[in-house]
Amino acid sequence: MKNLRLTVLIAALILSGKLFAQSEEDMKAYMEFMTPGKQHQAMAEGAGKWNTTIKWWMDPKAEPAVTEGEVTAEMILGGRYLMEKHTSMMMGMPFEGMSLTGYDNTLGRFFSTWIDNMGTGIMYSTGTWNEEKKRIEWQGTMTDPMLKTEMPVKQYSWHDGKDKMVMEMYVIVPGGEYKNMEVVMTRAK
Repeated sequence: MKNLRLTVLIAALILSGKLFAQSEEDMKAYMEFMTPGKQHQAMAEGAGKWNTTIKWWMDPKAEPAVTEGEVTAEMILGGRYLMEKHTSMMMGMPFEGMSLTGYDNTLGRFFSTWIDNMGTGIMYSTGTWNEEKKRIEWQGTMTDPMLKTEMPVKQYSWHDGKDKMVMEMYVIVPGGEYKNMEVVMTRAK
């Protein structure tokens, strides 16, 4: 494990152009940056197989569409990132999506990417832990194909016990915002 860390550290130093100019303080900063911590351990609670109930609203005044699906999630790259693969049906078509979630030790915030087969763009969000509400509060952007621009979004995600996770997403549109998605994940037995 020490050799792997040293190899990764040397690669990072070479890429940053600082291979031979490092102090002990700099080396300590790199080690803190690359070592998974308590946030990564918390993300690992999301690993496994999950059943999902997905609600989405195309119009805030309409009833939501509802579908069931599955998620397979695993920690990757030495426990640094949570990768989720989602499958379900959406609007009568097979749906596949993938997210990658991590925590940047240096910047002190979570980050998440989302891609799926219903588009060709990427959603990118950063989030912080709200201790009072026991959830991650995300801010991000996704592509709006009708307006041909990025649309701001916000999300909230939390664990409801060890076998249930919830994510709510809100889109921000002229005149306000509305909830356009809710995903409830229940651990598969």
